[in-house]
Amino acid sequence: MATTMAGSRRRTRLGFTIIEGIVAALIMALAIAGMFAGWNAIDWRYYSTREAVQAAQIGRGELERAKVYGADNLPVGSYDTNTQLGTWTGSYISSSGTWSSGGTAYYDLTGTPVASSTAAGVKFSAQMTITDSDVRPNLANTSYAFTVTSKRAAVITVRRISDSQILFTQGTNLVRGGI
Repeated sequence: MATTMAGSRRRTRLGFTIIEGIVAALIMALAIAGMFAGWNAIDWRYYSTREAVQAAQIGRGELERAKVYGADNLPVGSYDTNTQLGTWTGSYISSSGTWSSGGTAYYDLTGTPVASSTAAGVKFSAQMTITDSDVRPNLANTSYAFTVTSKRAAVITVRRISDSQILFTQGTNLVRGGI
């Protein structure tokens, strides 16, 4: 198409020039890269939230298991004369149905128990510490007995396997006879 302006002839071309095409492609590439970065950030945030929620579920479940067993039926640890506390650390192993002193329970992302830290899909480890106070120690060894005023406290710690980061920790007091 041709136009005439003040006696001179000027031609205009229809379509895009190479420079305009390159600029448009660059803008599209930046927009797509930004969308992928945003999607990646949202996906990572969702996954992190899912891990935190599942770790909390595992921890609360383990504390509820301790409550169901009751203060009298949980394992007894060893007495420390310096702190005057009895302490047991371990976990409930679902596959054997027993409390394992020094043991650690392992779970996948759905909260299902798995056999070991090397099992396929393992994501979390859980370990409980039970602390007994106001107990009657047997000074001949590290054992102790409960008295009427003895108190038991259970604390669960759930960690992510990949980096051992603590995702959840919570405790509760257990009363003999239950309340």
